Amino acid sequence: MDNGGHGKIGYYIDKRMIKVIIPPVKGHTFDLPELFFIVKPQQVPKWGKAGAYLPPCSGGKGNLYVA
Repeated sequence: MDNGGHGKIGYYIDKRMIKVIIPPVKGHTFDLPELFFIVKPQQVPKWGKAGAYLPPCSGGKGNLYVA
């Protein structure tokens, strides 16, 4: 699942924004909060709904999750 195998989500930011608060995003859903969008669907459909956002997990050591 390296290099975005869990999928990637994006967030629209207006250059006039001075502060962005990113809310929690439920996994295994197509119903993303306002301003979020799916950049790349998750790559293992048997791990949930095909194409839905799949959140990070701690399946190993040294993982980096960023927003």
